[in-house]
Amino acid sequence: MKPILVLQHSPDVEPGYFGDYLTAKGFAWEWVRIDQGDKVPDSMEPYAGLGLMGGAMSVNDSLPWIPLVCELIVQSDVLGRPVIGHCLGGQLMAKALGAQVRSHDRKELGWGSLSVSHPRLGLEWLGVESGNIPSFQWHGDTFDLPEDAVLLLTNSFCSNQAFVIERAGQVAHLGMQCHMEMTPDLITRWAVKGAAEIQVAYLADSSCVQTQTEMLKNNSVQCENLHKFTSRLYDRWMLGVLESSAGL
Repeated sequence: MKPILVLQHSPDVEPGYFGDYLTAKGFAWEWVRIDQGDKVPDSMEPYAGLGLMGGAMSVNDSLPWIPLVCELIVQSDVLGRPVIGHCLGGQLMAKALGAQVRSHDRKELGWGSLSVSHPRLGLEWLGVESGNIPSFQWHGDTFDLPEDAVLLLTNSFCSNQAFVIERAGQVAHLGMQCHMEMTPDLITRWAVKGAAEIQVAYLADSSCVQTQTEMLKNNSVQCENLHKFTSRLYDRWMLGVLESSAGL
């Protein structure tokens, strides 16, 4: 199978559990560090799928690589190569596929829970038709849903948390506002480096922002619980990658 292309856009916003999952399952993947000056590939032909990580910037910033990544997303859709986006990655997907990305009226920082919006997709992607799904948040922007997208996950603070775009066969794209790829190490680094941002956001609206102490409490246990659902999401996304690869 061709490798999966994984793009990192910011320091400390690494593939995390997504990379761990791909490696553990024996899937080849190519890690491109845009944050370190790596060139954005100009074609999706060599790849079976596209994984997009988060980042500190906005998709509306004037950065030279943003249009190039958006072009890769469009190429992936045309070629039937599944795309998965985490936070900024989900926003890049929304932008590339014609939806608006804008500043939200509040920040979400820390642990929280999401609700399943679509029972069939919930069962298919998460193994449940309803109920609370754990998540980790770190964002101040939000996206509208692209054409053909169906909302998978939501909450009361930011309604569009994850969407699915289904194509022919098993192939489907998954765009997420939430961070389902977190590891204890990533959360610790973000909580330490983002201490000033946490403090300001907490004072502005503590209903959807945790303190540094709250984020780090039972960090490893919370990540284990998160990964039970994240693995299901990745399993379903990889079905599309394998289906697409079978036709190449």
